[in-house]
Amino acid sequence: MKNQSALPKIIYLILPLVVALGLLSAMHAQIIRAVPNAPGDLDTSFGVNGVVIEDVGGFDVGRGLALRSDNKIWVIADSFNGSFTAVQSYLLLYNSDGTLNTAFGTNGVASITPINPAARDGVLEIALQPDGKVVVAGSVDTNGNKDFAVFRFTAEGLLDSSFGVGGVITTPVSASDYDEAAGLVIQSDGKIVAAGNVGINDFALVRYEKDGSLDTAFGVGGIVTTDFPIGVSSGEDRAYDVIEQFDGKIVAVGYSSGRFGVARYTASGALDSSFGNSGIISTVVGSDPFLAANAVAQQADGKLLVSGTGYNDVDGHYAWTLVRYNSDGSLDTDFGTDGIIKTDFGGNSTSNYMQLLPNGKIVLVGDGNDGSNGLGVSIVQYNQDGSLDTSFGTGGVVHTSSGTRATRVIVQPDGQLLVLGYATTSTAPEDIFLARYEGINFGNKIYLPFVVKP
Repeated sequence: MKNQSALPKIIYLILPLVVALGLLSAMHAQIIRAVPNAPGDLDTSFGVNGVVIEDVGGFDVGRGLALRSDNKIWVIADSFNGSFTAVQSYLLLYNSDGTLNTAFGTNGVASITPINPAARDGVLEIALQPDGKVVVAGSVDTNGNKDFAVFRFTAEGLLDSSFGVGGVITTPVSASDYDEAAGLVIQSDGKIVAAGNVGINDFALVRYEKDGSLDTAFGVGGIVTTDFPIGVSSGEDRAYDVIEQFDGKIVAVGYSSGRFGVARYTASGALDSSFGNSGIISTVVGSDPFLAANAVAQQADGKLLVSGTGYNDVDGHYAWTLVRYNSDGSLDTDFGTDGIIKTDFGGNSTSNYMQLLPNGKIVLVGDGNDGSNGLGVSIVQYNQDGSLDTSFGTGGVVHTSSGTRATRVIVQPDGQLLVLGYATTSTAPEDIFLARYEGINFGNKIYLPFVVKP
């Protein structure tokens, strides 16, 4: 009787496992990692051990990236010659595994601009429309003046002839010889806002209709410029990032005479008098003239996060800086120290971009210097309250070997992080750097403590 009763017990114990294995097989789970990589580890299934180094011919800098709905990756880059007297901009398309998509351009690479001996052209930001078209912002040299430039490509990566002139719009924001677009957002109504600077003196925003024509209902003829007064005089102001809020208002951030400059506009381009000081904020983040904000995001509760580089006056280092503002522009004193958080690696370090995760956590990327190993790509992940997320990397921080720099980060639907920048290699002074890191699992991956084979 004992032997007879043991069999049903064994079946009862193993049946759930058999069913689970069958279900996983039906889900085409051919191989599932026995020990999943931890958040912050390089994803070794991408490129070579998680990293792609791309040489497109010169001093190459990855400027922006965007993820298609099929998980292919658009990258924009500038390539300078050895003396930095000529520049050419490129659009690249990568497959989801980090290989170039050879069906696009020439082996995955296409030029955006011709070689410019004036070294004044360049691309700085990319965004995707809901229909898959690719919009790129930067600047071109026009008759000796540097002007805003916006390019639009079809979903296949060809210049879109229905936009501007042959897919390109150039806008002389002023008579200055240095107007440059650095930030870009596609509004919910499909209009395009490019943000940057007019000369080196003021924020400049330009809004375009879907066909590339200037939106004359915005500002003056489609253009808005904003000066941040410092005391009784005007300072140098440059916008580096721009977003559309949930309510349709527009927020631009950047450099304001060594401070974090933040401006909020109504949908028509007027400064929003309900925000800050008649629509503008200038936040001191250290006693150094080169400090600037370079990224902005809106939290689900309407508060604004602004990131960039501040200065640690105690240690004498540039430090990653994160500031949170209430919806009226006042500093959120429940965040960090009076609304400000500084992360000091031990040496001069610069934060270059920010992304919000779907769970509200905050990711910053840039160049981290621990004081002994030199600058390298670094990632810091914060909890919603601004504390370091110790579940990511080492105490919330990931530091890649020196010789690399990060310029952008995006979050994939599965929670992985794509980081773009440039790297110094043994064969080239600077090449495009693209890496994928493990992030938080949002449910699109299955990890089990064993390997399943069909």
